[in-house]
Amino acid sequence: MKNQVMKPFIILGLILGLLIPIQIVKSMVDERKERQEDVYDEISNRWGSPVTFGGVFIVSGKEIITAKSADIQCEMKTEIRRKGIFKVPCYNIELTINAEFETSAISGKESTINFNVLHYGNVEINQVKINDKTTSIKNKAISTNRTRYSYEIITLNPKSTIKSVSASFKIRGSEAINFVDQAENTKVKLSADWGDPNFTGKLPLKREITKTWFSSEWISTSEVLLLKDVSINESDEEAFGVSLFVPTSIYQQTDRVLKYALLFILLTFALFFVFEHIYALNIHPFQYLLVGAALTVFYMLLLALSEHIRFGLAYLTASAAVVMLVSLYCRSVLNQKTRALLMALFLTVLYSFLFVLIQMQQFTLLVGSVGVLTLLAATMFFTRNIDWYAQQEAL
Repeated sequence: MKNQVMKPFIILGLILGLLIPIQIVKSMVDERKERQEDVYDEISNRWGSPVTFGGVFIVSGKEIITAKSADIQCEMKTEIRRKGIFKVPCYNIELTINAEFETSAISGKESTINFNVLHYGNVEINQVKINDKTTSIKNKAISTNRTRYSYEIITLNPKSTIKSVSASFKIRGSEAINFVDQAENTKVKLSADWGDPNFTGKLPLKREITKTWFSSEWISTSEVLLLKDVSINESDEEAFGVSLFVPTSIYQQTDRVLKYALLFILLTFALFFVFEHIYALNIHPFQYLLVGAALTVFYMLLLALSEHIRFGLAYLTASAAVVMLVSLYCRSVLNQKTRALLMALFLTVLYSFLFVLIQMQQFTLLVGSVGVLTLLAATMFFTRNIDWYAQQEAL
């Protein structure tokens, strides 16, 4: 009788003890997150950082004049750079901008033509045309950085007004490319040999996506012709574009799975405890511990596998291995094949529900709360007729 009274406290102690290896796995996830960020920064410094392009503008005297319309054409060729187990999507882009200006806004005084780009790396200017006349600039390389955002292309003393400016660039970058509207009417067309784009900011009006490439087009209008500040930044709310990596990485997904570890162990131990009292079994705390250890190994196995194969396949493999291990062990512990199958079914439902849950973004809390309430209701229903005092006396 004394042992039965103490057993729930022993099981609770086991649950708290199993939080230690779970915390170790979480620290491994955090360490890999930091390492991944370091690799991204390292490759960005060597190859080129994400690009934010703001367009072309003219400085005439003390005035900053933006374009009335801007047509940006961007063609991207991607490649994967690797360092250890980490992969960073990189690209080369050929970008062309054709900008039209209000002829009355620019007189014949000295002017400078500038372009706006936030980038760490090299930008090569291939060609600049002013009023459809090609200038002498060609294949000029400019080293950019993340503290400076505008770069003077050329200084002019025009005899006539500037009606249009077109320029073409070659830029080497990584991870993402974004654009910021700095013209009254802006049109951006972007194509790339990448089959899994993640559009950021406002969505493109037109897009076509296949397994190996995508094409997208944005059209926007504003009433901005004269700007006092043409600065741009990476967190600009008006920026839009595309990133080449999935925002929910394997480490973020694994971290989300780990948040439910305590609930999984608690529910599994609760089912064991119910089996023990319904069928008058005598399950030793050490057997609880072994089952709990198998449940914690799942998270380490998931982390290790997801670094080499797709996360969905890694999750399926890790969960199937744990369900099989626990159910085979329960065949002996629970003294009946049917009970072991019930345990396998219970774990399968739990892992399936968790996988669906982590795929959601906006409804995770709602679905999770409903799921926990359903499990609690099921537990209360199936244990409603158990006389716990009678079970303890029988034991």
